Amino acid sequence: MEISPTAPWHWSPNPRSFDYEFASTLRYPDVHEGLPAWHVEDLRHELRILHPAYRGNRSVSWRKISESSGIHMTPRVGFGEIANPTLAKYRKGEIYDRAPTTGAAPMDVVEIIRDHLDFTNCLALSWEGNADISAQFPAEDYPRISIVDYDLFLPLKWVEHPVELPVTRFNYLWPQSRNWVIASGVDSQDTILAAADMDLITRVGSDLRLETIRMLSNCG
Repeated sequence: MEISPTAPWHWSPNPRSFDYEFASTLRYPDVHEGLPAWHVEDLRHELRILHPAYRGNRSVSWRKISESSGIHMTPRVGFGEIANPTLAKYRKGEIYDRAPTTGAAPMDVVEIIRDHLDFTNCLALSWEGNADISAQFPAEDYPRISIVDYDLFLPLKWVEHPVELPVTRFNYLWPQSRNWVIASGVDSQDTILAAADMDLITRVGSDLRLETIRMLSNCG
């Protein structure tokens, strides 16, 4: 898998006809060790998509890095846990030279996910602390929205044609049908796909271009 040089899609601010009620109920997608899995309403099935590290333009899986350090990968493992500090100098030079993207899925991963999900009528949130968001869309011109346990986010709407101020990063993404949600924490190096349909989780999780970890379904 190589990095896509240009994403063929864009976002536009969506300050009016936005699904504010649903967006405001979203929780922060934190799945670190010891914390509960992240679920949205009745989206009970989860897939954790790991952002790859890179060596040049080629992706390097977490599993390859974990094997180099002999650290076992658990369903909630963080990249820092497998990037053992005592071996970091060796591995960063020999195995990867760039750590996984933090705060949003990298574009090459997004493009693979797009092969399985219809982004045509999608809404999104992007954290206002992202540099490109705060610079391109100042708060005084574009209303923000707050989610349950985090800060303010800019509402966005998917557009297939170029816009004057394109945005590529998003922290939350969902279709108008609300039958799945993609979420990345602002400090996370992974992305969660939560869905009502287990078949969707299985299909995305079976794509060998992605490195994924299946989360337990929430049947409670």
